[in-house]
Amino acid sequence: YDKQKKYGEAESLYVECLEINRAVLGDMHPDILMSMHNLAVLYVNQERYGEAELLRKDCLENQRIALGERHPHTLSSVKSLAMLYKQLGRYGEAVTVYKECLEMQRAVLGDRHPDTLTSRNNLAELYVTK
Repeated sequence: YDKQKKYGEAESLYVECLEINRAVLGDMHPDILMSMHNLAVLYVNQERYGEAELLRKDCLENQRIALGERHPHTLSSVKSLAMLYKQLGRYGEAVTVYKECLEMQRAVLGDRHPDTLTSRNNLAELYVTK
């Protein structure tokens, strides 16, 4: 539904899935965290940035606790938050979060990993934009 831009249908399914999974699995299960991420992506697609930011921050906090700082999903969520800040024109916050992301990626993935290089490029673009 999301790809078809049927956002109302997609949202109701995402929310239902999130609620059922929370009741069955608890707040920190990886499936919950993925559902939170998917719902945040939908909110961004709908330009509901405030809701997306809150959900992304909550998801990231839970991932740090449940999965750890070095887990690929945690790294992805840090990058997603930085991208949201950039999209909103909140460049100072975006730079701070991209720096954090880049530092974590260097430690986990190394300097030559494609994700690390992408984050370096994104940070450079922010410096030009700023």
